[in-house]
Amino acid sequence: MPLAAFRRKLGKVTHTRFSCGEGVLMMTSGEKFVDKLMHATEKFQTVFGPADQGDMDSPVVHRHDDFEDSSDEQLSHFEERTDSDGHHYAVRKDEEPAGEH
Repeated sequence: MPLAAFRRKLGKVTHTRFSCGEGVLMMTSGEKFVDKLMHATEKFQTVFGPADQGDMDSPVVHRHDDFEDSSDEQLSHFEERTDSDGHHYAVRKDEEPAGEH
């Protein structure tokens, strides 16, 4: 959607709410904020190019470089576990979880 069409669809915003932890930040000049935000994203697009997302079905490409070897070595110290609700978490191999003593 072009930026001008997005702004027309958005219409005139009078209040914008942002969740900031426990409080909520209210901006009364929401339209000005949106204009500034959209202007900033246009500049990012000019510098970095349009957003690009690869094919989600394509396989992960392993480069087998120093960074990947370092990551593999760091992750080798962890073991993946699954709790009764199906949540996954990592535990250091040299530590025993509190519930398994």
